[in-house]
Amino acid sequence: MVDRRSKTKQQLWTENKELWARLAEFEETMRAIRSGEVDAFFVNDAKGHRVVTLEGGDSAYRVLVEAMNEGAALIEENGLVLFCNKRLATLLNANLESVMGASLFCFVAPADTGKVKTLLNQARIDACASDISLLCQDGTSRTVLLSLSPMSIHGSSRIGIVVTDLTERHKAEEELRSLSLIDELTGLLNRRGFLTIAQRTLNLAQRLEGPLLLVFADLDGMKAINDTLGHCEGDRALIDAAEILKKTYRDSDIIARLGGDEFTVLAMGTSIQDAGVLARRLQSEIDAQNRRGRRSYQLSISVGVVPYDTKAPLPIVDLMARADAAMYDNKRRKYENALRDGRAWAAGGPSSARRSESSTRPGSLAALRAG
Repeated sequence: MVDRRSKTKQQLWTENKELWARLAEFEETMRAIRSGEVDAFFVNDAKGHRVVTLEGGDSAYRVLVEAMNEGAALIEENGLVLFCNKRLATLLNANLESVMGASLFCFVAPADTGKVKTLLNQARIDACASDISLLCQDGTSRTVLLSLSPMSIHGSSRIGIVVTDLTERHKAEEELRSLSLIDELTGLLNRRGFLTIAQRTLNLAQRLEGPLLLVFADLDGMKAINDTLGHCEGDRALIDAAEILKKTYRDSDIIARLGGDEFTVLAMGTSIQDAGVLARRLQSEIDAQNRRGRRSYQLSISVGVVPYDTKAPLPIVDLMARADAAMYDNKRRKYENALRDGRAWAAGGPSSARRSESSTRPGSLAALRAG
């Protein structure tokens, strides 16, 4: 290695000039790529020499991507960022040059690294999404919804990602508290708060053409709990039901208590194919709560699930009506199964059903499980 002190002033000046020239060339190349002036460029990495093409006809799409309010990027299956828009760089408090060519994992909070690896594997086959925490270049963190979709670019497998900032929604939720849109008992959104946020979420799902589920949930046997054990115990059951829902669903999902024993959840980035997984997770949380609850009855929740169809969109109130109907179908099946199996039903079955005398005893309250 040559000692810098042994070099002449002229040699150092020449090297410095060459470095500035290379930096200027790099900046000009990045400017040309962003403006759509480059059709292809060479990449020299561990895989050898490769040609990455940028079709001139794609310039309109690049303009569209740059105009998005969400962050967007094209990445390799291992997480290498090939392209990103300015919005993503802004979300990361970074410049474009430091994001493109870097690994997505450089900007993922360590706690979410495993989650993102799972998402990348799933995105090779089908679209998926989850809320994660990103690490910004200035050391701050930001909660976002990361949506991934498989793509084929000139015969090569790639993954397209869309990053939706949840910071403003979290701020909006805090503001809702000052507007009395929060249920005082459970800390969840109330009906008014839910309707305020939900329609905006539907509009976002419509724009992104992403999957979304609406879940309607009903705490079984609420009237029997209140009548037999008192309203204080009824409040305890509602609080526990709210905690179960918060543990079942993600921070980015919108959970609300609509009133009485009715709850609802709006899960963005979740498709109807995920309903079975969510049902098992819900039942697991119910079972865990019942084991540690030390109560004389078993908590039970009936649910109804409907997907949001971006091709035939419905207003939030109509979607809620469909989910409510699906929930009561589920509750009716529970009641019919209980009759067939010879069990007592005290979980708010059809109003015309005749409850057995044993159904009012504390030990038999809400004995049926979520289904």
